[in-house]
Amino acid sequence: MGGKAALLIVLGFSTIMVIVGLNMNRASTSAVDNSTNYYETSAAKEIARSGINLALNNLSRNQSWTAAGSPYSYMGSKI
Repeated sequence: MGGKAALLIVLGFSTIMVIVGLNMNRASTSAVDNSTNYYETSAAKEIARSGINLALNNLSRNQSWTAAGSPYSYMGSKI
């Protein structure tokens, strides 16, 4: 194998490894974004569910109850 062929093989493998590395970097970045998005969506749903649960609980105890203010907090958010 001549010098030119060896150089082409090395450049070819280097190019392939750079492409594979970039794809793995992109996959790991999107995995973090997806995880963050899932956490935020789940937290918002749980906050809404707990607010509904608190309101229904108060209504079942006192049918004339009206929502006034926000005395409860859940995961750093006011319900």
